[in-house]
Amino acid sequence: MRILRALIVLVWLGLGELGAVGPAHAGGPWKGQIVDAETGAPLDGVIVLTYWVKFTASVGGWAGGDFVDAEEVVTGSDGRFVIPPHSTFTLLPWRKIEGQLVILKSEYGQWAFRGGNPLLDSIWTRLEREGEIIELPRLRTREERHEFYTLKFSIPTLVPFQRVPRLRQAIDDERVYLGLGKMYERTP
Repeated sequence: MRILRALIVLVWLGLGELGAVGPAHAGGPWKGQIVDAETGAPLDGVIVLTYWVKFTASVGGWAGGDFVDAEEVVTGSDGRFVIPPHSTFTLLPWRKIEGQLVILKSEYGQWAFRGGNPLLDSIWTRLEREGEIIELPRLRTREERHEFYTLKFSIPTLVPFQRVPRLRQAIDDERVYLGLGKMYERTP
């Protein structure tokens, strides 16, 4: 009987430890304003994609990369966006869920927080605060746009294309402009 009680206590404590892992990158809402880096003017029609990926611990590090969820929003005339709260939850200590942020607007390059990130806060922590401003630098030539799109912009391949219709359209439009041809077939 004593062994059974000890076993129950150990199982109970083990479950408590698993529960302590809690949600990863859960929370929100995440919000900000996107502006032209040079003029400070709000940018309308910027596509903001957040997506979450699940990784599993392995001997060589974190492996896998399974899609969990995604949210695609577009900025309004004031350049503001809000990504609703999401709960991406894992109880397993050998798994983690990480969020990714993609921002795309034709004729603009890689985004950055105004003032940089001196406190090294996570993207998610910064976007949970009020008043965060994200700047996009204008790409003035076709060559700058081509370099950004082909060398610096990463297309989120783990996200099912049905979940990102605006991003697909923007990618196709930019590819056509650059003479690269469409990547996605149009779906009715």
